[in-house]
Amino acid sequence: MRSKKGLSTISQPAFRAPTDGATSSLFPFLFVTIAQERLAEIKLATNAIEQCRAVDGRRTVNLDPGYLLLERFVLASGKNYAHRIHVGRGIYADLTLVFQRGEFRALPWTYPDYADHPLRRFLSAVRQKYGLDLNAPPEPMETP
Repeated sequence: MRSKKGLSTISQPAFRAPTDGATSSLFPFLFVTIAQERLAEIKLATNAIEQCRAVDGRRTVNLDPGYLLLERFVLASGKNYAHRIHVGRGIYADLTLVFQRGEFRALPWTYPDYADHPLRRFLSAVRQKYGLDLNAPPEPMETP
């Protein structure tokens, strides 16, 4: 899809973070085009999923919805902080990475998992695919 409002479809579904073997982090990605204005609604939905999957009141999954544009990567958060902007319903937009000088760059407040160079390389590849999708001619409509 061609849209500057969110993220286009891509085939690579997940990124596995390199670890020391003691723990494992899997970053599954769902790549759909969204309107940035829906970030609060989407975060509330993922919060509900986290609650449903909780065991004895503790989360077993951590879902971090966000969006990627050519110039930035933004995550949703339920926690206020100086660098987060309220987007409604108690949800904040966290500017997590910025694209400068040919790569995504971490900011002082970027969570370590997202500041990690392999994940930033992965997101740069996603960004490249997204840029190609933005410039692609529209797909022809199917006729019945």
